[in-house]
Amino acid sequence: MARPKRPTHALEKHPASRERVSKKHVCQGYQEIEEVLQTTTGALYGSLLLPAKAPKAWVLIIAGSGATDRNGNTSGQVSGNNCLRYLALGLAAQGIASLRYDKRGVAASAAAGANESALNFEHYIDDAKAWCAALRLRATGPVSIVGHSEGAQIATRVAEKLSVSSVVNLCGAGRALDEILLEQLRDKLSEPLYKKAEDILAYLHELSLHNQDNRKVKPKLLRRFSADVSTAPDVPPELHHLLKKSKHAFYVSRMRERPDRELGTLRCPVLIASGDADIQVREVDYKKLCRAKPDAQMLRVEGMNHLLKSVAGDTHLQYKSYVEPSMPVDKQLIESVAAFLLAEKPLKNTC
Repeated sequence: MARPKRPTHALEKHPASRERVSKKHVCQGYQEIEEVLQTTTGALYGSLLLPAKAPKAWVLIIAGSGATDRNGNTSGQVSGNNCLRYLALGLAAQGIASLRYDKRGVAASAAAGANESALNFEHYIDDAKAWCAALRLRATGPVSIVGHSEGAQIATRVAEKLSVSSVVNLCGAGRALDEILLEQLRDKLSEPLYKKAEDILAYLHELSLHNQDNRKVKPKLLRRFSADVSTAPDVPPELHHLLKKSKHAFYVSRMRERPDRELGTLRCPVLIASGDADIQVREVDYKKLCRAKPDAQMLRVEGMNHLLKSVAGDTHLQYKSYVEPSMPVDKQLIESVAAFLLAEKPLKNTC
């Protein structure tokens, strides 16, 4: 924690120091164990966090989109946010053991996803299933899944295929990927660049309609595109990082997902949680998921953003939460998620 500012007379008596002082977390006596999962393309690495006493519940934590590691940080960035690590510590303080992992192609698991053009959304689902099976071998009770952002959709897909105790959807999208990307890019790009991005997404959307597992979208969704999608558009340098061709296979597979429809098929208990200060996933997504799963428990945390931090609508805090690793996760969220996982008093639904 940063040292508090002190008046001049206090500084004269006790000069400032460069020594970093760490504030002890409420979770004391926990044990963190490195876990390794072998796959056909390489090893995946994770952390099993055990509370001081015998766990009351067990949970798999799945990170969000992009190069996100087990702690919720973007691989390669100097500063992180540690949102998933703080979530795991907060749950451990409530007696809940958790396993979180570096995604394929990220951080310690980088070698397993070296060929980016070969990755698709199903790979991430298969990885999560394998981690869930590995956790079951460790667990002394039923296993739940907590998915954050894109990880919420992975959690849903895993729960469709495996029997799990419950699912927590944290800041998950309720709409198709291309629709959300267009919304996020509209105010960030010039008109010519936005039109180019729309052309690329239209092309990928068209490819997503042709697949062999009948995960088809409604034809009317094509109306939001006006581009000729018969050929692959060139990707301008300004859009290369986001829409480069090596990511196209992943985008096509991800666009076939319908988070609201698929969440509605789950038979296990579900908690849908998000914050009203989230600038990445909107309220429309939260409401769409709530309508799809009306028997779910629902939680809308006031002042919480996409990184599960309390920013209370403060623009400075919103930015700081993405680069300041010491900011804690919202306390209400941890308490509510823990209560849900331990099957305690149901939350009051707010949709």
